[in-house]
Amino acid sequence: MNKLKKFIIPIILFKALASVGCAEILDEFGLGGQQLPPERPAQVEPTPTPTPTLTPTPRPTPRPLLPATRYDAVEIEGDEQFVSTIETALELLRQFPEYYELANTYIGRIERGRGNTHIEIRRETPVMRVNAVTSEASSLWIAGMIVHEAYHSKLYFEYFNINNRSAPSHVWGRPDGEVMAIERQRGLLVAAQAPQHYIQHVDNWLVTYREQALERQEAEREAERAREARRQERQGN
Repeated sequence: MNKLKKFIIPIILFKALASVGCAEILDEFGLGGQQLPPERPAQVEPTPTPTPTLTPTPRPTPRPLLPATRYDAVEIEGDEQFVSTIETALELLRQFPEYYELANTYIGRIERGRGNTHIEIRRETPVMRVNAVTSEASSLWIAGMIVHEAYHSKLYFEYFNINNRSAPSHVWGRPDGEVMAIERQRGLLVAAQAPQHYIQHVDNWLVTYREQALERQEAEREAERAREARRQERQGN
C-alpha cells in the first residue's frame, strides 16, 4: 500500500497543478500557511531623454563706424545712421541761433555711449555720449538733449575760467546745474513748438531737481550755521 502511495501522490499533484493554483495544492496536502514571494517584475530600461539641441542666437552685425564727420565745430563719430541722426538734429538747431551757438561752443564731439546720455567734461574737447534710446528719438528731442548737455559744459567752463579749478559737481551737474540745463532744454522745445508731452516730460524733471536743489542749498546753509556757531564758541573760550 505504501508503495502505491508513492506513485499515486505525485500523479495527483501533477493533475492538481494543472487545474488549480499552487497555494490550493499546498493547502490540500498540509503544506500551506506560507505565502510565496511575489514574482519580481521584469526591469524596464528607461527611455533616454533626448538632449535638446541649442541653436545659438546670432549676434547682430555691428554697423561700421564712419570716419569722424565735422558739422561746423562739432565732430560726430558713429555709424552712418547715427551720424545722419545727429546732423539732422544740428540742422534743426540752426533755426535757433542762440541754442546753435551754445552747442558749437561747448560740445566738441558727439558719439555713441552707454548708460544715460551725458557729457564728459574734458579741458580741450567736451564729449557728448548719446545712448541708444536718445539716438532713436525724434530730431527735436535729440536737439533738446544737445542743448541740455551743452549747458552743463558751459556751467563747468565758466566756473573753471573764473576760479581756475574744477567746478564742484552740483555747480554744473546735479542738482543745481541740472535745473539750469533742463530750463535751457525746455526753452528750445517751447521755441520749436514741441508736442505738449515733450514739455510735460521736462517739467516733471524740473520739479524733481528743483526740490533736490532746495534741499542741497538748505543743507549747505545749515552746515554754514553750524560752522559759524563753532567759530563763535572758540572765540568765546
